[in-house]
Amino acid sequence: MALTLGMGAWMQGEAETIPIDRGYEAGAHIYQQAFQDNATGALISTEGFDQQQVTPTDNPPAAPPGMTRVWLGIPGEKYGLWVARESAVVLGATLLIGAATLLLVRRKRPT
Repeated sequence: MALTLGMGAWMQGEAETIPIDRGYEAGAHIYQQAFQDNATGALISTEGFDQQQVTPTDNPPAAPPGMTRVWLGIPGEKYGLWVARESAVVLGATLLIGAATLLLVRRKRPT
């Protein structure tokens, strides 16, 4: 569970905005939708937007005035590199834990 949370945070840290019409068919790994302010470029999640509304609606079909609905995720052309780095981190952590366990067992084992 903790590893999953760490990977989610890592993905969110590297996520980019992807036009809503380019989502899944572009090979991107999407994790959330958001609204992007056209003037400032600021992002607000759809959940955050719904919480700010006086009268919330069930997923508006279009973005509010002055905003554009976008995907947040890793673009398809960068996803392979992201997966390779993620895999290297997980493999490295696994090897470190395995080595530490081996050392601990050797020290605790009666001679």
